[in-house]
Amino acid sequence: DDFVLPSKKYADVIIPRGGDNHVAIDLIVQHIRTKLGMHDLCKVFRNVFVVQSTFQIRGMHTLIRDRDITTPDFVFYSDRLIRLVVEHGLGHLPFTEKQIITPTGSVYTGVDFCKKLCGVSIVRRVVKVWRMHCVLAVKE
Repeated sequence: DDFVLPSKKYADVIIPRGGDNHVAIDLIVQHIRTKLGMHDLCKVFRNVFVVQSTFQIRGMHTLIRDRDITTPDFVFYSDRLIRLVVEHGLGHLPFTEKQIITPTGSVYTGVDFCKKLCGVSIVRRVVKVWRMHCVLAVKE
């Protein structure tokens, strides 16, 4: 609450009850599927950047989609994919050069983000959705 509550005013969507709110999750999933069905999203939305597919990314997608994957492996590879997306996104944020003094007394010229950043982790909900998917797959 100390970190999430103050940032609520900047949120585009707030889902009451989080991952337990299946109606809201289904609406968001449908909205995303509709948007992904549009052609050339990068031209439609100027702030959309696509992470280029590599064999590593395709391999991890294959693993997390495998119905026989173990929960720890699913969590590991999902976390890895999410980190790649976040790293890619951070590369598009505005920054300025900043000089610092290292512990050895050398001057290092690095970068500093222009604005304050706030991130809220929703990664662990993926496991819950995955478990629900497994149950649905068994019922189908």
